Amino acid sequence: MIPFPGDWHVLKNYHPVIMKVFWDAGLKYIAKISHKGETLNSLTKCSNFKRTHQFLLQTWEALYHAQLQDFLQHHEVHTSSGNNGNNQQSSVHHQSCCSSILTDIQEHVSTAVNELGQTCPTKIQALHNVFKPLLHCFSNFVDNACASDEATLFWSRFVHREMISYVGLWLAIRAGQWEKRVVCLKQMAPLFHAFDRTTYLDIIPQHVHDLLCLPQHVSQAFREAGFTVSISGKSWSSVALDEAHEMLINKDVKAGLVRATPSAIGKQVHYLPYHGKCLRNFKQQVLPENATETDTSATSSLCQKEAHNTLKYREAFQASTLFTNSGEKKLRQLMTSQPADQEQQQDLLSYYE
Repeated sequence: MIPFPGDWHVLKNYHPVIMKVFWDAGLKYIAKISHKGETLNSLTKCSNFKRTHQFLLQTWEALYHAQLQDFLQHHEVHTSSGNNGNNQQSSVHHQSCCSSILTDIQEHVSTAVNELGQTCPTKIQALHNVFKPLLHCFSNFVDNACASDEATLFWSRFVHREMISYVGLWLAIRAGQWEKRVVCLKQMAPLFHAFDRTTYLDIIPQHVHDLLCLPQHVSQAFREAGFTVSISGKSWSSVALDEAHEMLINKDVKAGLVRATPSAIGKQVHYLPYHGKCLRNFKQQVLPENATETDTSATSSLCQKEAHNTLKYREAFQASTLFTNSGEKKLRQLMTSQPADQEQQQDLLSYYE
């Protein structure tokens, strides 16, 4: 028997690590824009997975967008102030290429799925080739900013390291991508060690070691998305094994409990799964209109709310000391500009060492 860590629980236990590093440094002030009272308190304690997950994704997107906008403004000023006409001609060429490719993609949106399967990879590769030089410039821009400002270095880790690992694992679960999952676990392991998450600082390295000893047919099953469950059968909707257990088995069992006392559980333990399943079947037959649970995560109103939150967060980041050229180069609080003391500076900038 080989222990297998639950990927959903890895994500859940990564939340307190992220909050411990970045909450008081500025995320708390960002959260107050859209969360009040108990919802804000739940973010502090990371007690609600969905709420904390959405908040982290929105702040990551907002700060990433703010960085990109700052880079594009810098790039535009640099290009317009330069005397080299070739740079301007190259920029116009890049814009025309992108416009042509995007227009071509839009023309194929209504075509058959099999035709899209043939055309889209070509368009994506063309977009990658166009944006590759720009991506190189953006990386250099971020590296130079990090070298001159400790606060930029600190928050760039949030965008390009800590949250990239988190988002990568979440997407690997949804898409059933085994190699991406393993890479993200390796990247997340140092943070569990640095911030004393004792369970996962032991489990993840042991799990990575165990993967090298798996039989070939087991490894092949994992590569074929055997570490996930597709409940709905839709693409990009798979869930981790432990997440499926929480959504199905645990949910049925909890529904069958009348009194959650140790004695009551002891008496019902043998037939409780059957009892929960019977209740679910009864509900589906008596209330068929409510039997199928609707997924509210993709409704237009919710998407608009999330987009609105992301926009507000981005505006707050852009108004912070990261992008206002305050002249301060030491590590500081994002909104109040309060400088970190020597001990905070040492801990927050060197926890990878």
